[in-house]
Amino acid sequence: MVATLMRLRSLLVALPLLAMAAASVTERASSNALQAAGMGAASLSALGVAHAHPVAPPPILAPDAVLSADAVLSAVAPVAPEQPAGMLELPPESEAPVAAASADELSGVRWTVPRRMRLNEVCSHWGLWPSELRELNPELGSTDWLDEGTRLLVHREDSRRPTRSIGAPTKGRLHAGIPLPEGAHWVMREHRPHVFGARNTIEGLLTALRVYGADDAHAPPVRIGEISARYGGKLSPHVSHRSGRDVDIGYVLSEPADSGRYWRFADERNLDVARSWRLLKALIATGEVQQVFMSIRVQRLLAREAAKELSGDELAGMFDVMNRDPRRATIVRHESGHRDHMHVRFKCEDGNVRCRARSHGGL
Repeated sequence: MVATLMRLRSLLVALPLLAMAAASVTERASSNALQAAGMGAASLSALGVAHAHPVAPPPILAPDAVLSADAVLSAVAPVAPEQPAGMLELPPESEAPVAAASADELSGVRWTVPRRMRLNEVCSHWGLWPSELRELNPELGSTDWLDEGTRLLVHREDSRRPTRSIGAPTKGRLHAGIPLPEGAHWVMREHRPHVFGARNTIEGLLTALRVYGADDAHAPPVRIGEISARYGGKLSPHVSHRSGRDVDIGYVLSEPADSGRYWRFADERNLDVARSWRLLKALIATGEVQQVFMSIRVQRLLAREAAKELSGDELAGMFDVMNRDPRRATIVRHESGHRDHMHVRFKCEDGNVRCRARSHGGL
């Protein structure tokens, strides 16, 4: 009986030491993993990462001390974690609040007819059958011509068929896509069968474009290219743009755009660096952007502007042209063919288990 009690006492004394050893092993493993990913202590501090469960130091025991169960539990139990620090945020450009996209705004999207057009031509512009357009706009009746300035409903949300991005960007589709509405700070081609996206894509895009144009009356409108077709799927000549999460966005240029071409190469002579950085910063600040593909030549120009606000480590985490660690992933990545526009990929919607974040080969 005495021997059993002595063994139990030895076990109780060892428990706090075992807990400390386990915590030390876990901490070393986490530190090694973070270093392998290119994150040091400074990065952890900036991102607000803290140890989730620090362990209390073991009590100092006299040789003949008798431990109670409460003493053992208090020694092993983790200390209550501190509240994590806020996530790293880019410096705000303006104190003026900018309204984010609302659910009501996207439940019914309207379009203004730019010139006198046949109804069939309008349907071609939006990838709709005439019967679908008439159902959305019963007031059209049997008319075949639409006057300039006519406001048409081109999308109505159906609660029974929620928007979903399905599959990967290069092998996916879009369920009940939402078209990008018109706005004061962006322009789209007149032909718009490929401006449909997932809800978080369209909401994030609207918020960023409004931040870009806020408090800047002279900001030229941003050119928006293709997103996805109404139901997603293959969209030539793109490899991706299939699941409503990829958007082509023009750089802001200091010279008037040539009406003969939608996209124009950006370089040190014509790139409006300050406004292009403001646009990129607004996109990333939405928290919905997964990756931005951009020519390394344009990255160099924007990185110089960004250096006025960001530290060297923050620049290295944003632009791969500034990153010297091949193990570290950056938000902005080089991709050939993107000197005249950036390709922005948005994240999967929260809770969408059918969405796949990564591509299968290529962009």
